[in-house]
Amino acid sequence: MNVNNSKQDQLCSDTPSESSLNNPISDVINTENTCSAYLKSPSPTLFPVHAFNTLNSLLSRPHWQVPVLPDSQLETVLLASINMAKHGEDIHSQDCLRFYSDGLISSFQKIFHNDAVTRWDSHILHFIYANSLLGIELCSIKAKSDCPAILELESILFDPNSQFHTRSMISTSVTHEIRYGVHRNVVCRFEDIIKLLPHISLSNENDSTCQQQPEQVEEDTNPMENNDLLTLYNTVQIKEYSISYANYKDAPILVDFINLFGRFSGFDRLKARFLGLDNKYHWDQQQTDMLQQQLQQQSNDQTEFLSLGLIHAYLHPFALCSNYLSDSVVEEYFKPIVTLIVNYLSHLTDDQIKRETKKELRKDDFITSLKLSLCTLIKRIPSSTEDDIETIELLSLNLIYRFFQLSSFNGKMNTLNELIRLLPNTNSLRVGQWITDIKLLKLLLRENLHQLQYVEKVEEIIRFMIRKLLLTSDDLDIIWESQIGKHETIIKNIFNMLTRLALEFSMNQLNYLFNCFKQSWKKATKRQRERLIDLITMLAEQDTDGMMMQKTLDLLWDWAISLKFSTDLMNASLKSHAKILSCNNKPFVCQLRSVWLGKLASYLKIEPNSDEGCLLPAAKQFIEIANLYNTGSSNENTLIQSINQRHNVLKAAVDCIIQTMWSVHEERLNVIIKINRRLHHEF
Repeated sequence: MNVNNSKQDQLCSDTPSESSLNNPISDVINTENTCSAYLKSPSPTLFPVHAFNTLNSLLSRPHWQVPVLPDSQLETVLLASINMAKHGEDIHSQDCLRFYSDGLISSFQKIFHNDAVTRWDSHILHFIYANSLLGIELCSIKAKSDCPAILELESILFDPNSQFHTRSMISTSVTHEIRYGVHRNVVCRFEDIIKLLPHISLSNENDSTCQQQPEQVEEDTNPMENNDLLTLYNTVQIKEYSISYANYKDAPILVDFINLFGRFSGFDRLKARFLGLDNKYHWDQQQTDMLQQQLQQQSNDQTEFLSLGLIHAYLHPFALCSNYLSDSVVEEYFKPIVTLIVNYLSHLTDDQIKRETKKELRKDDFITSLKLSLCTLIKRIPSSTEDDIETIELLSLNLIYRFFQLSSFNGKMNTLNELIRLLPNTNSLRVGQWITDIKLLKLLLRENLHQLQYVEKVEEIIRFMIRKLLLTSDDLDIIWESQIGKHETIIKNIFNMLTRLALEFSMNQLNYLFNCFKQSWKKATKRQRERLIDLITMLAEQDTDGMMMQKTLDLLWDWAISLKFSTDLMNASLKSHAKILSCNNKPFVCQLRSVWLGKLASYLKIEPNSDEGCLLPAAKQFIEIANLYNTGSSNENTLIQSINQRHNVLKAAVDCIIQTMWSVHEERLNVIIKINRRLHHEF
C-alpha cells in the first residue's frame, strides 16, 4: 500500500530532513486502519523476515533511519517477537534471535541515546513511546531468559539519563504529547498495555483520547470504551511498582515503563530467576555425602552456572532507575535478589571462576560494575546498614583476588584494571586490612615482572597505597627484594618503577629505601652496583625540595672515594654526582653546587701522600662542577671567584702539585698508585 506524504516524517532519522525527502518503505500499512494491528498480530510461528531485513537496511545507512510510525517495520517485528516469546518459539527462530542481537538494540540505542533525539518533534517521540511500551512488554516476557540482548534493551529503556527521557522532562506539555500524542494516541491500539496503564487513555485533550472511530476498527468484538477504561482506573487496584504519580520526580515516562514492566510480571520473573540459585548451597546438613557431591557437580554444570557478567546485566537496568523504584518493590524483589547473589558469589568454585576467566570477550570492569549495581540497590533497601555495603566491598575484593590467582596473563591484566578502578571507591581502612590479609604486594610481585605493562599496573596500585598511607616498611622490603637476583629486564622495570614513584614516597620511606640500597651495595656485583648508581641518580633527579638530592650526593661521593671499589665504579659515581648537579630546572641546585665546590676545595688541601684517596677525585669533580657554570654570566663568575678567595683554591692546587712532584722525585713511585692506592686514574 502506498505511503501518504503526511506520514513520511514519521521515520526517526539522524537528519530530520532525510525522511521527508523519500520513504523507502513500500509495504507500510495506512495508519487509518491500524487499530486492529495489535489484536490481529502475526502468527506466533511466523517471523516477518522482510520487515526485519528492511529495518536492518534502514539502520545501516550512513544517514540512518528508525521506522517508528505505526505498523512500520520496528513495530511489526516487535509484535511478532512478543507473540513468539509468549509461545517460547523465539529461541528457535534464527531470524528472531538476530533481531534481538542486531536490529532491536541498534534501533533503541538510536532513538534513546542519539543527539538527534533533541531535534525530533513530539509526535515522533509519541511513536517512540509506543514502540518502547512494546519493548517493555518483550522485556517482561523474557525477564528470566538469560538473554543478553533483552537485558541490554532494559538498560536502554530504564536509563533516566538517556536523551529520550531527558527530552521527556522538559515540560509537562512535552510529557503530555509524548504520552497521548499530538494528533492521535496510537498506544490505544495495544489493548493489553492500556489495561495495565489505563491513565494513558484518560487524556484531558479530546483529540488525543482513545475514542475510536467506527472506521478505525474492523470487527472489534470486545471494544473498550472510554467510560469502561475510566471505571477500570477508578475501581481496580493496580499495583504501583514505581513512585506514585503524585510524587514522582522528573521522569514520568520512566515511571510508565517501570509500572508496565511490573504489571506484566517482569519483576516476578526476575526474582524467580535468582531464586533458583538458593538451593545450590543451602542443602540439609543431614543429607549423605553422595548427595552433596551430586549437588556440587550440578552447580558446576554449564547450564547451572550464572556468569558474573550476566548477573550484572540483570541488575544494571534497575540500578540505573533505582531512585524510581517504589520501596515495596525494592523490599519484595531486590532485597532477596541481592541476598541470593551475595550468597552465590561467595560460594563460587575454582572451576566456575576458571570458566569465567576463559571468556575471550570478557570486559575488564565486570566485577567493579557488579559491585556498583549491588551497592546502589542495597542503599535503596530501607533496612540496609553500612555492614551490608562492607560485605559487598569485601566480596568484590575477594573475587578480584581469586580471579587474579586463577587467570592467565591477559586475565591478570584485566583483573588489575578492575582493582585499580575499585580501590579508590572502597573504604581505605577496609582496603588496608584486605591488602594486609592477603599479602597483596607479595602476590603481585611474584611473577610477570618482565612485562612492562604489568609492572605499570602494579605501580598504580602501589601509588594508591602510598597516597592512602597504606604502604609499610615490610611492603618496601617486598618491592626491593622482588628484583634481587632476577633478570636484567626485571631489575630495570622495578628500578624504573621506583623512580616514577619517587615523588610519592615520604621522607621516611626514601630513607628506608636508601638503607636498602646500602645493604644491597655490599653484596652486589659490579653490574648490580652500576644499576644502583643509575637508580639513585634517577631518584635524585625527581627531587623537589633538595633533601633527597643532598642525601644522594653524599652517598655517591662516599662510593667514589672508597678504596674498596674499582676505578670504573668510582668514575661512574663521580659521573652521576656531576649529572645530578647539572639539573638546571631545580631552584636549589645552584646552592648545592656552591656547597660542593667548597667541600671539594677543602679536599685539595690534604697532603698528597696521606692515606685518604680523595685528592684526585676531588680535583676532577671540582673541574666538572665548575664547568657547569655559564662563564658568560657575571653572577656565576663572581661566585667562582668568591669560592676561590674563601678556600684559596689556586694556592691549594699549586701547593698540591709541588708536594706531589717532590714526592715523585724522592720516592720514585708511581704517582697515581701512591696518591690513590689504585691501579690508575685518567686525569
